[in-house]
Amino acid sequence: MRAHRVSWEFYVGEIPAKVNVLHICDLPSCVNPQHLFLGNHFENMKDMAKKKRAKHPDQKGENHSQAKLNETQIREIRNCSDNNLKIALKYGVSDSMICQIKKRKKWIHVC
Repeated sequence: MRAHRVSWEFYVGEIPAKVNVLHICDLPSCVNPQHLFLGNHFENMKDMAKKKRAKHPDQKGENHSQAKLNETQIREIRNCSDNNLKIALKYGVSDSMICQIKKRKKWIHVC
C-alpha cells in the first residue's frame, strides 16, 4: 500500500473500494492528511487535467509517444478480412488490439 493511503487510513479512516486518495498539493510523496482527499478515477483524471499535470493531454493516435501504428495502417486493418491473429502478426501488435481497432474501441478518431 502506498504511503499516502496508509496516512489517510491512519489519520482519517477507511478508504472505500475503488476510491483513490488524491493530493491537493500534487506531491506524490506527500503524506500530510490535510493535503489529501478522496475521489474516484474520473475525479482524479479531471483534477489532473484541471491542474495541467497530464504528460501528453493532446497526444492521440500516431502522435502518442507509444504508438506502434499510424492512421494509414488503422484503415488497412479495418478493411482487412484476414483473421485478427494474422493481422496482429503483420503489424506487430496483439490480436486483442486488432479486435479493439476493428470494433472502433481504439483509434476511434480515425474514419
